[in-house]
Amino acid sequence: MATISLRKTHSRPEAEVRALVEELADSLKQRYDVDARWVNDSTVKIDHSRMSGKLTLQPNLVSIEVKLGLLAGAFKSKIESELRKSLDEKLG
Repeated sequence: MATISLRKTHSRPEAEVRALVEELADSLKQRYDVDARWVNDSTVKIDHSRMSGKLTLQPNLVSIEVKLGLLAGAFKSKIESELRKSLDEKLG
């Protein structure tokens, strides 16, 4: 099983970062048809038969941890690149 682990530091206010993470979660819903939902104040859980993981907010840091299923693993570099680009655009 392939995994993706990304971290992006930032200096934005928490409320702004929460909104940006919400946008990223919505983008994942649209692009990959995942179920993305807040499970607590700092974590969005991602679930789908092809991938699972979480987006986590910490002070000055957003992290993404995703496990890809067998078929999605073949597209790991593309998915990772898209996630990295989204983080850079939103938190740049």
